[in-house]
Amino acid sequence: MDDQDLIGDLWLFRHAEGWFDESEIRLVEQVANQCAIAIRQARLYRVAQTQVQELERLNRLKDGFPRHNFSRTSYTCY
Repeated sequence: MDDQDLIGDLWLFRHAEGWFDESEIRLVEQVANQCAIAIRQARLYRVAQTQVQELERLNRLKDGFPRHNFSRTSYTCY
């Protein structure tokens, strides 16, 4: 779980009898938090790359339009 929502589950199993101690639990929580951060960053990177590709596409479209110097053209509207 990160600061926004649940990303997944992490299951731990132990061969020995007994419970996990506090230091083991803290370590697993830290690993889980780092995994959540990495997953969120990967998702954000994918979104950013999609936006870059779209901007590149739009820029290519823009470059395909003929250029006019509209400052020299006057239009009278009535």
